[in-house]
Amino acid sequence: MKHIIIIILSGVIIGCSALSPVTNEKPSSKKEIIDQPASVKISKPEKKTEEKIIVKKPEIENIEAEKAEEKIIADEKYENNLKSPDNTVYSISNMNITEKANGILIQLSYAGNDPKNNVTAFFSGDNFFNITFYKGKFSPAVKKYLYNKAVVRTVKFIEFKDSVQITVRLKNEFSSYFISTDKNSIMISLYN
Repeated sequence: MKHIIIIILSGVIIGCSALSPVTNEKPSSKKEIIDQPASVKISKPEKKTEEKIIVKKPEIENIEAEKAEEKIIADEKYENNLKSPDNTVYSISNMNITEKANGILIQLSYAGNDPKNNVTAFFSGDNFFNITFYKGKFSPAVKKYLYNKAVVRTVKFIEFKDSVQITVRLKNEFSSYFISTDKNSIMISLYN
């Protein structure tokens, strides 16, 4: 029991001595420089005055604008482009599919109004390319087209109430197309 009391008291003494300062010196606020030659002077850094730049916003003048009435003068060519698809009537004839170095060119002839705003196309699976003509008709001659079997597998002509469609099944796969119309002809270019 005597040993236990001695161990406890020695623990308390060690714990208290850790909390009290070892020396009676007070910490100094100045830093001491050790081993500096006498010729070196150390001074406190000088505070530079900050320059302030004042930017003034320029005043923006208020401007009143007159509202001008614009009149559109449409020429005949412009008016033809504004025709409603319901009023557009044309017939498709003379189909030709030609293989080119960078793709395939499909050429069609038409009679009637320019169908450029009424022709759409899309690719579907298994190398099918579909061309739809809204408000168009097929002439009997286009259905008798003899295609090059080295380029095209099949060509089908489908007629709906408001549109007609040509479905071409190609030998090779294509990923993009471009449609353009000229005087009495429609050209569709297919690219890889």
